[in-house]
Amino acid sequence: MRRGSFCFGCICCLTAKGKTDAKQPRHRFSTAPELADTFLKAVRNEPIDFFDPARILPRIQRATCAFEQGDHQLAAEILTDLEAAGHIDPALAPLRRQLNQAIRTNTIHELTNRARRLIVEKEYGLALQGVEQLLKLDISSPDALALKEQIQKQLTLQQLAESFASAKTHLDKHAYSRARIVLQNITDLRPGESRALAMLADVEVRERAYLSALHEKQQLHQAARESLEELRVRNSAHQTAPRARP
Repeated sequence: MRRGSFCFGCICCLTAKGKTDAKQPRHRFSTAPELADTFLKAVRNEPIDFFDPARILPRIQRATCAFEQGDHQLAAEILTDLEAAGHIDPALAPLRRQLNQAIRTNTIHELTNRARRLIVEKEYGLALQGVEQLLKLDISSPDALALKEQIQKQLTLQQLAESFASAKTHLDKHAYSRARIVLQNITDLRPGESRALAMLADVEVRERAYLSALHEKQQLHQAARESLEELRVRNSAHQTAPRARP
């Protein structure tokens, strides 16, 4: 495209605006006169050395080469620096799209593999965090959805195992009310859970037997106390009774 064309002047104006709004101070115009002179040249379609596409072509080529070789970090650093400087070039936008897509694909692959490793290590909480990150990148990813379902099943089984262990501990300590609450929570979570229903029935049987044994023990203890008291009264009466004279 000719430098004297209207489109070239528009591109220079837009690029000058980008340089004015650059995030990093080093990329901005150093003085107001420099800014004004640049805009005037752009309006008059005069050449502007800073915006000469030939100046950034080698850097675009280096970014492209890095991208093709799989060095996404270097490619991203070069592109980001060019964009931060306010450069507008037809080759930048397509390369940025390709780079972002490649980085996204790699990130998805890494997060998927990491989640699978964490599942093997039974680190289900960390695995679920990774899957949630995956779904933010691709909400309909079949792999991510399958992993999430697998993790949730494992978390449920883990929670059940911990709840059953807690119920057994309460049961062994004769804390029947607490054991009953834990087991009822299990049945609320999984209605019809056979093991929980069986343990609930066992709780009732063992509680009745325990209370019966406790009641019998209390009765025996009371009977023993009454017998001792009766014996004490008899001995006291015998000691205080007048003795016959010889």
